[in-house]
Amino acid sequence: MVTIPSLDKSLAYDQLTHEWHRRALWDPTFETWVSHRASCHAYGFDQHLVGDRLGPAIYSWRTDVFTDGLVVLT
Repeated sequence: MVTIPSLDKSLAYDQLTHEWHRRALWDPTFETWVSHRASCHAYGFDQHLVGDRLGPAIYSWRTDVFTDGLVVLT
């Protein structure tokens, strides 16, 4: 995944489809899509770990949980 801060966009490459797609989060306050919060990635402790671009946090990246930190995405 690549985040382009000046465009407020995140692009991710899918190895199964060999295609790029946009990753975004819905900001309900401003009613707009914003770039994904992940700024870096590492695999360790049998999980995908991502750094938060908005603060000093590390999250476990999972495709079966639809939350963004403490905010539940619907």
